[in-house]
Amino acid sequence: MEIKKLFERNDVESTSGSAQQAAKKRGVAAFQDQQAQADAARRAGEDSVTISPLSRQLAQLSQILSEDEAQQADRVAELKRQVEEGTYSVSRDDVARSVVSFAADTAQ
Repeated sequence: MEIKKLFERNDVESTSGSAQQAAKKRGVAAFQDQQAQADAARRAGEDSVTISPLSRQLAQLSQILSEDEAQQADRVAELKRQVEEGTYSVSRDDVARSVVSFAADTAQ
């Protein structure tokens, strides 16, 4: 999976302008709510743990990357099976596009 696709998902979304301000306000409100809950737990003599919104996003990103690694492993296993059975075929058009793309990237 390409990195840019990670940010196209709904759970890890980039925003701008007023949407960014609204997201910031929600984040501040969530933090304040967590702080209020932690304060109430402290007053009651209980222990509490809070997780920041950033750490939740990092956990989501980690999960997305793990899913991607599993998909890649499945794809490699499928290609290996095809090669072993002799059924793997290469499109000459795909190879040509790849060579031209590689040459263009390395020429810069």
